[in-house]
Amino acid sequence: MTTVVARPQNRDPTATRAVTARIEDLDRVDASARFAFGTTAALVSISGPIEARLGVEAPSKATLEIHVRPLGGVP
Repeated sequence: MTTVVARPQNRDPTATRAVTARIEDLDRVDASARFAFGTTAALVSISGPIEARLGVEAPSKATLEIHVRPLGGVP
């Protein structure tokens, strides 16, 4: 049996929300962009690597840190 669930904004089950991406200009970061899927948006910033001394540099052991913070008020 197939269950049909109403989708937000009465979209067809095969329809997708509009996708947008634009470059932002945040201070003190190397790059930033805003991605949006309908009314859901994410602001992304990238801060480049901290310079390592050549003797200690190990590109195969790079670290990626992700910090998630809401853009607006949280209920």
